[in-house]
Amino acid sequence: MEEQGGRLSRGNDGLLLPPAPRTRGLRWILVLCLFCVPSGFVTWHARDVPQLGSLGDDAIYLVAAKSLAAGQGYRLLSLPGAPAMTKYPPGYPALLSLAWRVNPRFPANMAVAALLAWLMLPLLLIVARRTFLRMGLAPAHAGVLCASMALNAPLVWFGMNLMPELAFTCVLLACVVVADSGANGWRAAGAGLLGAAAFLLKSAALPLLLTSPFLYLLRKQYRAAALFFGAMFPFVAGWMWWAHAHRAPPGDATWTFYTDYLGNQALNVPLRDYPLVVSTNLKALCSSVGELVVAPALDGPLGRIPACAGAAIAVAGVVILARRNRVTHYHAFALGFVPLLVAWHYPPIARFVLPLAPLLLAGVSVAALSAWRAVSERRPGAPGVLALLTLATLALMAPLAATGVYAGPLAGLYFRADRDREQRSGILPGYRWIQANTPPGVAFVAGDGALLYLYTGRRAMGPVMPSRLFYHSDVRGVEREYRGIGAFAARNHLDYLLRTPLDFNGDFAPALGRRLVDEALSDPRRFRLIHSSGQTTVYEVVTGAAGTDENAVPSAPSSESTH
Repeated sequence: MEEQGGRLSRGNDGLLLPPAPRTRGLRWILVLCLFCVPSGFVTWHARDVPQLGSLGDDAIYLVAAKSLAAGQGYRLLSLPGAPAMTKYPPGYPALLSLAWRVNPRFPANMAVAALLAWLMLPLLLIVARRTFLRMGLAPAHAGVLCASMALNAPLVWFGMNLMPELAFTCVLLACVVVADSGANGWRAAGAGLLGAAAFLLKSAALPLLLTSPFLYLLRKQYRAAALFFGAMFPFVAGWMWWAHAHRAPPGDATWTFYTDYLGNQALNVPLRDYPLVVSTNLKALCSSVGELVVAPALDGPLGRIPACAGAAIAVAGVVILARRNRVTHYHAFALGFVPLLVAWHYPPIARFVLPLAPLLLAGVSVAALSAWRAVSERRPGAPGVLALLTLATLALMAPLAATGVYAGPLAGLYFRADRDREQRSGILPGYRWIQANTPPGVAFVAGDGALLYLYTGRRAMGPVMPSRLFYHSDVRGVEREYRGIGAFAARNHLDYLLRTPLDFNGDFAPALGRRLVDEALSDPRRFRLIHSSGQTTVYEVVTGAAGTDENAVPSAPSSESTH
Protein backbone atom coordinates (compact mmCIF):
# COMPACT_ATOMS: atom_id res chain seq x y z
CA MET A 1 0.00 0.00 0.00
CA GLU A 2 1.53 3.28 -1.04
CA GLU A 3 1.30 6.61 0.74
CA GLN A 4 -1.92 8.52 0.11
CA GLY A 5 -1.98 12.20 1.05
CA GLY A 6 -1.26 12.58 4.77
CA ARG A 7 -2.44 9.16 5.86
CA LEU A 8 -0.36 6.35 7.28
CA SER A 9 0.78 3.73 4.78
CA ARG A 10 1.58 0.07 5.09
CA GLY A 11 4.31 -1.48 2.98
CA ASN A 12 4.24 -5.06 1.81
CA ASP A 13 6.50 -5.93 4.72
CA GLY A 14 3.64 -5.00 7.05
CA LEU A 15 5.21 -1.91 8.62
CA LEU A 16 3.07 1.18 9.24
CA LEU A 17 4.87 4.34 8.27
CA PRO A 18 4.02 8.05 8.33
CA PRO A 19 3.92 9.89 5.06
CA ALA A 20 7.42 10.74 3.86
CA PRO A 21 8.31 13.96 2.08
CA ARG A 22 10.17 13.71 -1.18
CA THR A 23 13.32 14.97 0.52
CA ARG A 24 13.50 11.72 2.46
CA GLY A 25 14.86 10.00 -0.68
CA LEU A 26 17.79 12.41 -0.73
CA ARG A 27 18.42 11.83 2.95
CA TRP A 28 18.48 8.09 2.37
CA ILE A 29 21.04 8.56 -0.39
CA LEU A 30 23.27 10.51 2.01
CA VAL A 31 22.90 7.81 4.67
CA LEU A 32 23.76 5.10 2.17
CA CYS A 33 26.84 7.02 1.13
CA LEU A 34 27.95 6.94 4.77
CA PHE A 35 27.58 3.15 4.76
CA CYS A 36 29.91 3.09 1.75
CA VAL A 37 32.74 4.57 3.82
CA PRO A 38 34.15 1.16 4.93
CA SER A 39 34.25 -0.16 1.37
CA GLY A 40 35.76 3.12 0.18
CA PHE A 41 38.46 2.87 2.83
CA VAL A 42 39.31 -0.71 1.84
CA THR A 43 39.33 0.18 -1.86
CA TRP A 44 41.60 3.17 -1.22
CA HIS A 45 44.01 0.87 0.60
CA ALA A 46 43.98 -1.40 -2.47
CA ARG A 47 43.90 1.38 -5.09
CA ASP A 48 46.89 -0.19 -6.86
CA VAL A 49 44.66 -3.27 -7.40
CA PRO A 50 47.28 -5.77 -6.18
CA GLN A 51 44.83 -8.63 -6.75
CA LEU A 52 44.66 -7.91 -10.50
CA GLY A 53 44.63 -11.23 -12.33
CA SER A 54 43.31 -13.24 -9.40
CA LEU A 55 39.92 -13.49 -11.09
CA GLY A 56 41.39 -14.17 -14.52
CA ASP A 57 38.94 -12.11 -16.52
CA ASP A 58 39.75 -8.80 -14.80
CA ALA A 59 43.11 -8.44 -16.56
CA ILE A 60 41.50 -9.48 -19.85
CA TYR A 61 38.93 -6.68 -19.53
CA LEU A 62 41.75 -4.25 -18.84
CA VAL A 63 43.67 -5.37 -21.94
CA ALA A 64 40.55 -4.95 -24.10
CA ALA A 65 40.08 -1.48 -22.57
CA LYS A 66 43.66 -0.58 -23.51
CA SER A 67 42.97 -1.61 -27.10
CA LEU A 68 39.93 0.68 -27.27
CA ALA A 69 41.76 3.61 -25.69
CA ALA A 70 44.73 3.23 -28.03
CA GLY A 71 42.51 3.25 -31.12
CA GLN A 72 43.45 -0.32 -32.06
CA GLY A 73 39.88 -1.54 -32.26
CA TYR A 74 38.26 -4.03 -29.93
CA ARG A 75 41.02 -6.60 -29.68
CA LEU A 76 42.58 -8.95 -27.13
CA LEU A 77 46.10 -7.59 -27.48
CA SER A 78 47.60 -10.04 -25.00
CA LEU A 79 46.95 -13.12 -27.16
CA PRO A 80 49.32 -14.14 -29.96
CA GLY A 81 48.08 -12.48 -33.11
CA ALA A 82 45.94 -9.99 -31.13
CA PRO A 83 42.58 -11.40 -32.31
CA ALA A 84 39.35 -9.43 -32.08
CA MET A 85 37.68 -9.64 -28.68
CA THR A 86 34.63 -11.73 -29.55
CA LYS A 87 33.87 -13.21 -26.14
CA TYR A 88 32.86 -10.24 -24.00
CA PRO A 89 30.66 -7.36 -25.21
CA PRO A 90 32.46 -4.00 -25.30
CA GLY A 91 30.48 -2.09 -22.66
CA TYR A 92 32.67 -2.66 -19.62
CA PRO A 93 36.01 -2.37 -21.46
CA ALA A 94 34.70 0.95 -22.84
CA LEU A 95 34.16 2.11 -19.25
CA LEU A 96 37.62 0.92 -18.17
CA SER A 97 39.18 2.61 -21.19
CA LEU A 98 38.63 5.90 -19.32
CA ALA A 99 41.48 4.90 -17.01
CA TRP A 100 43.79 4.46 -20.00
CA ARG A 101 42.67 7.77 -21.49
CA VAL A 102 43.32 9.62 -18.22
CA ASN A 103 46.72 7.94 -17.74
CA PRO A 104 48.04 5.59 -20.45
CA ARG A 105 50.80 4.24 -18.19
CA PHE A 106 50.28 0.91 -16.42
CA PRO A 107 50.23 0.29 -13.45
CA ALA A 108 50.08 4.00 -12.56
CA ASN A 109 46.54 4.18 -13.97
CA MET A 110 45.19 1.53 -11.61
CA ALA A 111 44.04 4.16 -9.11
CA VAL A 112 41.69 5.59 -11.74
CA ALA A 113 40.46 2.11 -12.68
CA ALA A 114 39.88 1.27 -9.01
CA LEU A 115 37.83 4.44 -8.55
CA LEU A 116 35.69 3.61 -11.59
CA ALA A 117 35.07 0.12 -10.21
CA TRP A 118 34.21 1.27 -6.68
CA LEU A 119 31.81 4.01 -7.81
CA MET A 120 29.53 1.24 -9.05
CA LEU A 121 28.81 0.24 -5.43
CA PRO A 122 27.15 3.49 -4.22
CA LEU A 123 25.39 3.72 -7.58
CA LEU A 124 24.10 0.18 -7.07
CA LEU A 125 22.74 1.08 -3.62
CA ILE A 126 20.84 4.06 -5.05
CA VAL A 127 19.27 1.99 -7.81
CA ALA A 128 18.64 -0.95 -5.47
CA ARG A 129 16.69 1.27 -3.08
CA ARG A 130 14.40 2.26 -5.91
CA THR A 131 14.06 -1.40 -6.84
CA PHE A 132 13.04 -2.36 -3.31
CA LEU A 133 10.44 0.40 -3.21
CA ARG A 134 9.07 -0.77 -6.56
CA MET A 135 8.73 -4.26 -5.06
CA GLY A 136 6.47 -2.76 -2.40
CA LEU A 137 8.87 -2.63 0.55
CA ALA A 138 8.62 0.24 3.02
CA PRO A 139 11.31 2.97 2.78
CA ALA A 140 12.90 1.97 6.10
CA HIS A 141 12.99 -1.66 5.05
CA ALA A 142 14.58 -0.74 1.72
CA GLY A 143 17.14 1.43 3.49
CA VAL A 144 18.19 -1.37 5.85
CA LEU A 145 18.63 -3.74 2.91
CA CYS A 146 20.77 -1.21 1.07
CA ALA A 147 22.90 -0.69 4.16
CA SER A 148 23.45 -4.44 4.39
CA MET A 149 24.49 -4.45 0.72
CA ALA A 150 27.06 -1.73 1.43
CA LEU A 151 28.64 -3.98 4.07
CA ASN A 152 28.31 -7.23 2.11
CA ALA A 153 31.84 -8.54 1.54
CA PRO A 154 31.17 -10.23 -1.86
CA LEU A 155 29.67 -6.99 -3.20
CA VAL A 156 32.54 -4.92 -1.80
CA TRP A 157 35.03 -7.39 -3.28
CA PHE A 158 33.64 -6.82 -6.76
CA GLY A 159 33.70 -3.10 -6.09
CA MET A 160 37.47 -3.50 -5.65
CA ASN A 161 37.99 -5.56 -8.79
CA LEU A 162 37.89 -4.66 -12.46
CA MET A 163 34.94 -6.90 -13.23
CA PRO A 164 31.58 -5.91 -14.76
CA GLU A 165 29.29 -7.49 -12.14
CA LEU A 166 28.39 -4.34 -10.19
CA ALA A 167 28.04 -2.12 -13.26
CA PHE A 168 25.90 -4.79 -14.90
CA THR A 169 23.68 -5.14 -11.84
CA CYS A 170 23.20 -1.35 -11.68
CA VAL A 171 21.97 -1.17 -15.26
CA LEU A 172 19.91 -4.36 -14.87
CA LEU A 173 18.08 -2.88 -11.88
CA ALA A 174 17.55 0.41 -13.70
CA CYS A 175 16.02 -1.57 -16.57
CA VAL A 176 13.55 -3.49 -14.41
CA VAL A 177 12.62 -0.37 -12.40
CA VAL A 178 11.75 1.55 -15.57
CA ALA A 179 9.91 -1.48 -16.97
CA ASP A 180 7.83 -1.74 -13.78
CA SER A 181 7.09 1.99 -13.63
CA GLY A 182 4.53 1.85 -16.41
CA ALA A 183 3.66 0.49 -19.83
CA ASN A 184 3.53 3.68 -21.86
CA GLY A 185 5.66 3.87 -24.98
CA TRP A 186 8.69 5.83 -23.85
CA ARG A 187 9.09 3.87 -20.61
CA ALA A 188 8.93 0.48 -22.35
CA ALA A 189 11.36 1.64 -25.04
CA GLY A 190 13.62 3.20 -22.40
CA ALA A 191 13.61 -0.05 -20.43
CA GLY A 192 14.55 -1.90 -23.62
CA LEU A 193 17.48 0.46 -24.22
CA LEU A 194 18.63 -0.09 -20.64
CA GLY A 195 18.34 -3.82 -21.25
CA ALA A 196 20.56 -3.39 -24.30
CA ALA A 197 23.08 -1.44 -22.19
CA ALA A 198 23.07 -4.25 -19.62
CA PHE A 199 23.69 -6.79 -22.40
CA LEU A 200 26.61 -4.78 -23.75
CA LEU A 201 28.09 -4.82 -20.25
CA LYS A 202 27.56 -8.54 -19.79
CA SER A 203 25.84 -11.03 -22.06
CA ALA A 204 24.12 -12.55 -19.02
CA ALA A 205 21.40 -9.93 -19.63
CA LEU A 206 20.18 -11.95 -22.62
CA PRO A 207 17.16 -13.43 -20.75
CA LEU A 208 15.75 -9.89 -20.49
CA LEU A 209 15.06 -9.99 -24.23
CA LEU A 210 12.42 -12.65 -23.56
CA THR A 211 11.35 -12.30 -19.93
CA SER A 212 10.31 -8.63 -19.96
CA PRO A 213 8.29 -8.81 -23.22
CA PHE A 214 6.68 -12.02 -21.94
CA LEU A 215 5.62 -10.30 -18.69
CA TYR A 216 4.23 -7.38 -20.68
CA LEU A 217 2.25 -9.85 -22.78
CA LEU A 218 0.87 -11.57 -19.68
CA ARG A 219 -0.40 -8.18 -18.55
CA LYS A 220 -1.88 -7.59 -22.04
CA GLN A 221 0.48 -4.69 -22.61
CA TYR A 222 1.20 -5.66 -26.19
CA ARG A 223 2.58 -2.33 -27.38
CA ALA A 224 5.01 -2.20 -24.44
CA ALA A 225 6.21 -5.74 -25.21
CA ALA A 226 6.90 -4.81 -28.83
CA LEU A 227 8.68 -1.59 -27.90
CA PHE A 228 10.90 -3.25 -25.29
CA PHE A 229 11.88 -6.05 -27.66
CA GLY A 230 12.35 -3.64 -30.56
CA ALA A 231 14.64 -1.39 -28.51
CA MET A 232 16.85 -4.18 -27.13
CA PHE A 233 17.02 -6.66 -30.01
CA PRO A 234 19.11 -4.62 -32.50
CA PHE A 235 21.95 -4.29 -30.00
CA VAL A 236 21.89 -7.99 -29.13
CA ALA A 237 21.80 -9.00 -32.78
CA GLY A 238 24.45 -6.42 -33.69
CA TRP A 239 26.93 -7.72 -31.12
CA MET A 240 26.31 -11.35 -32.08
CA TRP A 241 26.80 -10.54 -35.77
CA TRP A 242 30.00 -8.60 -35.09
CA ALA A 243 31.41 -11.34 -32.85
CA HIS A 244 30.62 -14.03 -35.44
CA ALA A 245 32.11 -12.00 -38.30
CA HIS A 246 35.36 -11.27 -36.43
CA ARG A 247 35.86 -14.53 -34.54
CA ALA A 248 39.26 -16.13 -35.01
CA PRO A 249 39.46 -19.54 -36.72
CA PRO A 250 38.67 -22.41 -34.33
CA GLY A 251 41.57 -23.87 -32.41
CA ASP A 252 42.04 -25.97 -29.29
CA ALA A 253 40.02 -25.74 -26.07
CA THR A 254 42.09 -22.85 -24.74
CA TRP A 255 41.69 -20.78 -27.89
CA THR A 256 37.95 -21.47 -27.86
CA PHE A 257 37.78 -20.40 -24.22
CA TYR A 258 39.31 -17.00 -25.02
CA THR A 259 37.25 -16.25 -28.12
CA ASP A 260 33.92 -18.11 -28.22
CA TYR A 261 31.36 -18.37 -25.39
CA LEU A 262 28.94 -20.64 -27.24
CA GLY A 263 31.73 -22.73 -28.72
CA ASN A 264 33.11 -23.30 -25.23
CA GLN A 265 29.64 -24.35 -24.07
CA ALA A 266 29.30 -26.86 -26.92
CA LEU A 267 32.80 -28.19 -26.28
CA ASN A 268 32.30 -28.80 -22.57
CA VAL A 269 28.62 -29.75 -22.38
CA PRO A 270 27.52 -32.15 -25.11
CA LEU A 271 23.83 -32.96 -25.11
CA ARG A 272 24.27 -36.23 -23.20
CA ASP A 273 25.96 -34.40 -20.30
CA TYR A 274 23.20 -31.89 -19.54
CA PRO A 275 21.56 -34.01 -16.78
CA LEU A 276 24.92 -34.30 -15.00
CA VAL A 277 25.75 -30.60 -15.46
CA VAL A 278 22.32 -29.43 -14.31
CA SER A 279 22.33 -31.58 -11.16
CA THR A 280 25.87 -30.49 -10.26
CA ASN A 281 25.16 -26.83 -10.93
CA LEU A 282 21.95 -26.88 -8.89
CA LYS A 283 23.93 -27.93 -5.83
CA ALA A 284 26.50 -25.23 -6.46
CA LEU A 285 23.77 -22.65 -7.02
CA CYS A 286 22.13 -23.36 -3.66
CA SER A 287 25.46 -23.00 -1.92
CA SER A 288 26.36 -19.79 -3.79
CA VAL A 289 23.03 -18.12 -2.99
CA GLY A 290 23.58 -18.79 0.70
CA GLU A 291 27.20 -17.62 0.56
CA LEU A 292 26.14 -14.38 -1.08
CA VAL A 293 23.47 -13.28 1.41
CA VAL A 294 23.38 -15.41 4.56
CA ALA A 295 26.18 -17.84 5.39
CA PRO A 296 29.35 -19.22 3.78
CA ALA A 297 29.78 -22.87 2.88
CA LEU A 298 31.88 -24.63 5.52
CA ASP A 299 34.26 -27.56 5.27
CA GLY A 300 33.13 -31.11 5.78
CA PRO A 301 30.22 -33.22 4.50
CA LEU A 302 27.65 -31.06 6.33
CA GLY A 303 29.33 -27.75 5.56
CA ARG A 304 26.89 -26.77 2.82
CA ILE A 305 23.82 -27.09 5.04
CA PRO A 306 23.83 -23.50 6.41
CA ALA A 307 24.29 -21.97 2.97
CA CYS A 308 21.61 -24.19 1.42
CA ALA A 309 19.20 -23.45 4.27
CA GLY A 310 19.80 -19.75 3.74
CA ALA A 311 19.14 -20.19 0.02
CA ALA A 312 15.83 -21.93 0.73
CA ILE A 313 14.74 -19.11 3.04
CA ALA A 314 15.76 -16.49 0.45
CA VAL A 315 13.79 -18.18 -2.32
CA ALA A 316 10.75 -18.61 -0.06
CA GLY A 317 10.86 -14.91 0.76
CA VAL A 318 11.10 -13.97 -2.92
CA VAL A 319 7.98 -16.03 -3.59
CA ILE A 320 6.14 -14.40 -0.66
CA LEU A 321 7.10 -10.96 -1.94
CA ALA A 322 5.83 -11.75 -5.44
CA ARG A 323 2.53 -13.07 -4.10
CA ARG A 324 1.94 -10.07 -1.85
CA ASN A 325 2.56 -7.50 -4.53
CA ARG A 326 2.94 -8.86 -8.04
CA VAL A 327 5.60 -10.45 -10.19
CA THR A 328 8.00 -7.69 -11.20
CA HIS A 329 10.34 -7.61 -14.18
CA TYR A 330 13.15 -8.44 -11.74
CA HIS A 331 11.34 -11.63 -10.73
CA ALA A 332 10.81 -12.45 -14.38
CA PHE A 333 14.49 -11.95 -15.17
CA ALA A 334 15.46 -14.24 -12.28
CA LEU A 335 13.17 -16.96 -13.68
CA GLY A 336 14.97 -16.72 -17.01
CA PHE A 337 18.45 -16.28 -15.53
CA VAL A 338 18.49 -19.30 -13.20
CA PRO A 339 18.02 -21.91 -15.98
CA LEU A 340 20.94 -20.29 -17.79
CA LEU A 341 23.11 -20.69 -14.69
CA VAL A 342 22.26 -24.33 -14.11
CA ALA A 343 22.88 -25.29 -17.75
CA TRP A 344 26.16 -23.38 -18.10
CA HIS A 345 29.52 -25.10 -18.47
CA TYR A 346 30.88 -23.83 -15.15
CA PRO A 347 29.44 -24.20 -11.64
CA PRO A 348 27.55 -21.01 -10.65
CA ILE A 349 29.86 -19.45 -8.07
CA ALA A 350 28.75 -16.38 -6.08
CA ARG A 351 30.06 -14.08 -8.80
CA PHE A 352 27.56 -15.48 -11.29
CA VAL A 353 24.66 -15.13 -8.85
CA LEU A 354 25.58 -11.56 -7.84
CA PRO A 355 23.04 -9.86 -10.20
CA LEU A 356 20.30 -11.49 -8.09
CA ALA A 357 21.77 -10.36 -4.75
CA PRO A 358 19.27 -7.51 -4.10
CA LEU A 359 16.32 -9.81 -4.83
CA LEU A 360 17.73 -12.55 -2.59
CA LEU A 361 18.43 -10.13 0.26
CA ALA A 362 14.87 -8.87 0.01
CA GLY A 363 13.70 -12.48 0.09
CA VAL A 364 15.60 -13.27 3.30
CA SER A 365 14.26 -10.18 5.06
CA VAL A 366 10.67 -10.75 3.93
CA ALA A 367 10.82 -14.39 5.02
CA ALA A 368 12.14 -13.31 8.43
CA LEU A 369 9.43 -10.66 8.89
CA SER A 370 6.72 -13.07 7.79
CA ALA A 371 7.96 -15.70 10.21
CA TRP A 372 8.11 -13.16 13.04
CA ARG A 373 4.57 -12.03 12.30
CA ALA A 374 3.34 -15.63 12.29
CA VAL A 375 5.01 -16.35 15.63
CA SER A 376 3.69 -13.10 17.14
CA GLU A 377 0.17 -14.01 16.05
CA ARG A 378 0.65 -17.56 17.39
CA ARG A 379 -0.57 -19.20 14.25
CA PRO A 380 -1.42 -22.82 14.91
CA GLY A 381 -0.35 -25.91 13.01
CA ALA A 382 2.23 -26.22 10.26
CA PRO A 383 2.53 -22.46 9.47
CA GLY A 384 3.46 -21.68 13.06
CA VAL A 385 5.97 -24.53 13.26
CA LEU A 386 7.52 -23.50 9.95
CA ALA A 387 7.78 -19.89 11.14
CA LEU A 388 9.52 -20.97 14.36
CA LEU A 389 11.90 -23.15 12.37
CA THR A 390 12.73 -20.25 10.02
CA LEU A 391 13.47 -17.86 12.88
CA ALA A 392 15.56 -20.45 14.70
CA THR A 393 17.56 -21.17 11.55
CA LEU A 394 18.23 -17.48 10.92
CA ALA A 395 19.21 -16.96 14.55
CA LEU A 396 21.71 -19.81 14.36
CA MET A 397 23.13 -18.46 11.12
CA ALA A 398 23.48 -14.88 12.39
CA PRO A 399 27.05 -15.43 13.72
CA LEU A 400 28.00 -17.11 10.44
CA ALA A 401 26.59 -14.16 8.51
CA ALA A 402 28.52 -11.66 10.62
CA THR A 403 31.83 -13.51 10.41
CA GLY A 404 31.49 -15.04 6.94
CA VAL A 405 29.55 -12.57 4.79
CA TYR A 406 29.59 -9.11 6.36
CA ALA A 407 31.89 -7.55 9.00
CA GLY A 408 34.44 -10.37 9.28
CA PRO A 409 35.39 -10.82 5.62
CA LEU A 410 34.96 -7.10 4.95
CA ALA A 411 37.78 -6.43 7.40
CA GLY A 412 39.70 -9.32 5.86
CA LEU A 413 39.69 -7.62 2.46
CA TYR A 414 41.97 -4.92 3.87
CA PHE A 415 44.61 -7.47 4.90
CA ARG A 416 44.13 -9.47 1.71
CA ALA A 417 45.34 -6.43 -0.23
CA ASP A 418 48.59 -6.51 1.76
CA ARG A 419 49.00 -10.22 1.08
CA ASP A 420 48.32 -9.79 -2.64
CA ARG A 421 50.74 -6.88 -2.82
CA GLU A 422 53.45 -9.00 -1.22
CA GLN A 423 52.81 -11.85 -3.66
CA ARG A 424 52.94 -9.46 -6.60
CA SER A 425 56.26 -8.03 -5.41
CA GLY A 426 57.76 -11.50 -5.71
CA ILE A 427 56.70 -11.75 -9.37
CA LEU A 428 57.67 -8.25 -10.54
CA PRO A 429 61.42 -9.04 -10.88
CA GLY A 430 60.55 -11.75 -13.39
CA TYR A 431 58.39 -9.34 -15.37
CA ARG A 432 61.19 -6.77 -15.43
CA TRP A 433 63.68 -9.36 -16.66
CA ILE A 434 61.34 -10.48 -19.43
CA GLN A 435 60.80 -6.92 -20.59
CA ALA A 436 64.53 -6.23 -20.67
CA ASN A 437 65.85 -9.52 -22.08
CA THR A 438 63.33 -10.99 -24.53
CA PRO A 439 62.45 -9.76 -28.04
CA PRO A 440 59.14 -7.88 -28.30
CA GLY A 441 57.69 -10.35 -30.81
CA VAL A 442 57.98 -13.52 -28.72
CA ALA A 443 55.03 -15.27 -27.07
CA PHE A 444 54.80 -16.97 -23.69
CA VAL A 445 52.99 -19.76 -21.92
CA ALA A 446 51.75 -18.05 -18.75
CA GLY A 447 49.14 -18.74 -16.12
CA ASP A 448 47.91 -15.15 -16.50
CA GLY A 449 48.86 -14.08 -19.98
CA ALA A 450 46.91 -10.80 -19.81
CA LEU A 451 48.80 -9.70 -16.70
CA LEU A 452 52.14 -10.62 -18.29
CA TYR A 453 51.22 -8.50 -21.32
CA LEU A 454 50.26 -5.51 -19.19
CA TYR A 455 53.61 -5.51 -17.40
CA THR A 456 55.91 -6.49 -20.27
CA GLY A 457 54.14 -6.00 -23.60
CA ARG A 458 54.82 -9.69 -24.44
CA ARG A 459 51.87 -11.69 -25.69
CA ALA A 460 50.95 -14.85 -23.85
CA MET A 461 48.28 -17.45 -23.19
CA GLY A 462 47.86 -20.19 -20.64
CA PRO A 463 46.25 -23.60 -20.87
CA VAL A 464 42.64 -23.72 -19.68
CA MET A 465 41.35 -26.82 -17.96
CA PRO A 466 38.14 -27.99 -19.75
CA SER A 467 35.29 -27.94 -17.25
CA ARG A 468 33.93 -31.23 -18.61
CA LEU A 469 36.75 -32.96 -16.71
CA PHE A 470 35.46 -31.47 -13.46
CA TYR A 471 31.90 -32.62 -14.06
CA HIS A 472 33.07 -36.18 -14.80
CA SER A 473 35.65 -36.19 -11.97
CA ASP A 474 38.15 -37.25 -14.63
CA VAL A 475 41.41 -37.11 -12.69
CA ARG A 476 43.35 -38.89 -15.42
CA GLY A 477 42.09 -36.41 -17.97
CA VAL A 478 43.21 -33.56 -15.72
CA GLU A 479 46.66 -35.16 -15.43
CA ARG A 480 46.93 -35.51 -19.20
CA GLU A 481 46.11 -31.85 -19.66
CA TYR A 482 48.81 -30.73 -17.23
CA ARG A 483 51.41 -33.12 -18.61
CA GLY A 484 50.63 -31.82 -22.09
CA ILE A 485 52.05 -28.36 -21.36
CA GLY A 486 54.83 -28.94 -23.88
CA ALA A 487 52.41 -29.95 -26.62
CA PHE A 488 50.30 -26.90 -25.79
CA ALA A 489 53.32 -24.62 -26.27
CA ALA A 490 54.20 -26.23 -29.60
CA ARG A 491 50.62 -26.25 -30.88
CA ASN A 492 50.27 -22.51 -30.27
CA HIS A 493 53.82 -21.58 -31.39
CA LEU A 494 54.85 -20.21 -28.00
CA ASP A 495 58.54 -19.49 -27.37
CA TYR A 496 58.91 -19.21 -23.59
CA LEU A 497 57.15 -20.27 -20.40
CA LEU A 498 56.74 -18.19 -17.25
CA ARG A 499 56.23 -20.09 -13.99
CA THR A 500 54.99 -18.32 -10.83
CA PRO A 501 53.58 -19.50 -7.48
CA LEU A 502 50.15 -18.13 -8.49
CA ASP A 503 49.80 -20.44 -11.49
CA PHE A 504 46.70 -22.66 -11.56
CA ASN A 505 45.09 -20.95 -8.54
CA GLY A 506 41.76 -20.82 -10.37
CA ASP A 507 41.90 -24.43 -11.59
CA PHE A 508 39.99 -27.37 -10.14
CA ALA A 509 43.19 -29.05 -8.87
CA PRO A 510 45.88 -26.36 -8.41
CA ALA A 511 48.28 -28.45 -6.32
CA LEU A 512 48.16 -31.29 -8.84
CA GLY A 513 48.73 -28.84 -11.68
CA ARG A 514 51.80 -27.30 -10.07
CA ARG A 515 53.34 -30.71 -9.37
CA LEU A 516 52.79 -32.14 -12.84
CA VAL A 517 53.87 -29.01 -14.70
CA ASP A 518 57.02 -28.78 -12.60
CA GLU A 519 57.75 -32.40 -13.52
CA ALA A 520 57.34 -31.53 -17.20
CA LEU A 521 59.58 -28.46 -16.85
CA SER A 522 62.36 -30.59 -15.37
CA ASP A 523 62.82 -32.36 -18.73
CA PRO A 524 65.65 -30.53 -20.57
CA ARG A 525 64.58 -32.08 -23.87
CA ARG A 526 61.47 -29.90 -23.83
CA PHE A 527 62.26 -26.88 -21.63
CA ARG A 528 65.47 -25.03 -20.83
CA LEU A 529 65.70 -22.85 -17.71
CA ILE A 530 67.09 -19.43 -18.68
CA HIS A 531 66.25 -17.20 -15.72
CA SER A 532 65.13 -17.28 -12.10
CA SER A 533 64.40 -14.20 -10.00
CA GLY A 534 62.15 -13.52 -7.05
CA GLN A 535 59.42 -16.12 -7.20
CA THR A 536 59.47 -16.56 -10.98
CA THR A 537 61.30 -18.79 -13.40
CA VAL A 538 61.50 -18.42 -17.16
CA TYR A 539 61.97 -21.37 -19.50
CA GLU A 540 62.70 -21.48 -23.20
CA VAL A 541 60.58 -23.96 -25.13
CA VAL A 542 62.93 -26.33 -26.98
CA THR A 543 61.90 -26.15 -30.63
CA GLY A 544 60.76 -29.44 -32.13
CA ALA A 545 60.78 -31.35 -28.86
CA ALA A 546 57.71 -29.97 -27.09
CA GLY A 547 55.24 -31.54 -29.45
CA THR A 548 56.68 -35.05 -29.04
CA ASP A 549 55.48 -35.52 -25.48
CA GLU A 550 54.23 -39.09 -25.17
CA ASN A 551 51.74 -38.18 -22.45
CA ALA A 552 50.37 -35.11 -24.21
CA VAL A 553 47.01 -35.17 -25.91
CA PRO A 554 45.22 -32.30 -27.61
CA SER A 555 43.05 -30.37 -25.18
CA ALA A 556 40.21 -30.24 -27.67
CA PRO A 557 38.98 -32.14 -30.71
CA SER A 558 40.02 -30.88 -34.10
CA SER A 559 38.13 -28.02 -35.67
CA GLU A 560 36.30 -30.42 -37.96
CA SER A 561 34.75 -32.31 -35.07
CA THR A 562 34.18 -29.27 -32.85
CA HIS A 563 32.21 -27.15 -35.29
